[in-house]
Amino acid sequence: MKLNLSKIIISIICMLLVCTCITVGAFTKKRKAANKISTNTNITISNSKPASSEVVYNEINWLTVEQAAAKQKLAPRKIYMDVYTDWCGWCKVMDKKTFGNAACIKYMNENYYCVRVNAETVNEISYKGKTYGDAPNSNINQLVLEWMMNKASYPTSIFFDEQFNIIQPLPGYMELKQFELIIKYLKEDMHKKMQFQEYQKTFTYEWN
Repeated sequence: MKLNLSKIIISIICMLLVCTCITVGAFTKKRKAANKISTNTNITISNSKPASSEVVYNEINWLTVEQAAAKQKLAPRKIYMDVYTDWCGWCKVMDKKTFGNAACIKYMNENYYCVRVNAETVNEISYKGKTYGDAPNSNINQLVLEWMMNKASYPTSIFFDEQFNIIQPLPGYMELKQFELIIKYLKEDMHKKMQFQEYQKTFTYEWN
């Protein structure tokens, strides 16, 4: 029996072509599947939430009297002043427990210009065109003593309006909730509208 060599060769070529088509088809399907996974992954990444742009403060931005006055002329705010001394124990407690609170730091930096004055070591203070040194027979700055109503007590919190006119000094240590209550009462000008006791009855504390 004679073999038809030409038919055999043609058959082999056809088989090779079929195998090649199957292999290419399988590879193409895998390529498409891989592209689909990659595309889906990219969509997931692009839909992720952007990082928060909220400003995080590490501490209260304490200013000098002169710095606060300059800022107030450009963008009026009320001024909070912390009067302390190096030897005052309660000043250190308030600095840590009240002024160190994150919610307090954020609120004060965004709503007040904050001034810190060491009553016994502060240099001369320039205020509304006048310069003040130590009070007679005292190591306390004369202006600071006047702001404290001539009663040296530490710590003392002093509040000023948007024109740097004194609203009121409050002597003594203030814990966080008490400070929040007072600082917001004055910031919102509620002292012009209602008694403090009435405001306190409806106040909601937010700082922890």
